[in-house]
Amino acid sequence: MDWVSPADSLLLIGCADNKIKMFDVNSQMCLWDIIADNKNLRRVTSLSCSPSGSKFVYATSYTPGVAGGRLSAMVQSWRPQDNMKSTTGTLAVWDMKSNAKEAMLVMEHGSPAINCTSFNHNGNLLLTGGCDGVVRVF
Repeated sequence: MDWVSPADSLLLIGCADNKIKMFDVNSQMCLWDIIADNKNLRRVTSLSCSPSGSKFVYATSYTPGVAGGRLSAMVQSWRPQDNMKSTTGTLAVWDMKSNAKEAMLVMEHGSPAINCTSFNHNGNLLLTGGCDGVVRVF
């Protein structure tokens, strides 16, 4: 979940059903929703809006054997050694002006699930933290 800058009335929310929704908190309405990843059984694990508010990055993940990638099922069956080996993820940039996916970001050493994302103050750098314990800079 993240605010769309500079307008603090718009909120982006990543969902367990593989959707990202934008809400206008003033009107209390969903303005749009997108399917984050065209693959089945994925869930949105993190998203961050750039400081300019024109783009956001989002991460999705999939854990084989966990129906729908639901968090509650993962918590019940989570074992660190299994999670690191089997959970895979994607990382993408969405352009809100064109309302389209701009890029898929490539991660070295496989595709671990990304748990957190954050832009720096001017949006030139993106930091991610993965389930493999690695912090990546894009």
